[in-house]
Amino acid sequence: KEEEKSTDATLRNLGITPREYDFTGFKMGTRNYAVEVPNDVEEIYVYGYATNENAKVTGLGAKDLKEGKNDFSVKVTAEDGQTTKTYTITVTRKTKGKIHVWVDWETI
Repeated sequence: KEEEKSTDATLRNLGITPREYDFTGFKMGTRNYAVEVPNDVEEIYVYGYATNENAKVTGLGAKDLKEGKNDFSVKVTAEDGQTTKTYTITVTRKTKGKIHVWVDWETI
């Protein structure tokens, strides 16, 4: 008899590096996460681990950040090849602060 393939399409962990900007409180049942990073963070690395070792995880790795809102999807496909779950991480990269320069012009 053929062994049934798992339908588990969950992650046991999900996050980003640099770690100091990682969101906290990963929960298997929560699929949407948001974090804000300073303007000097131009790239993050998305990592994630499937609960079932035979599930396939896509959407991981290095990600470039534009200023403002960046949405990244991590998709888990269960061992059965049909059951899927998608996790979304929204990373908001702050815009550069405006610099105000005041100049007093004197006629010499």
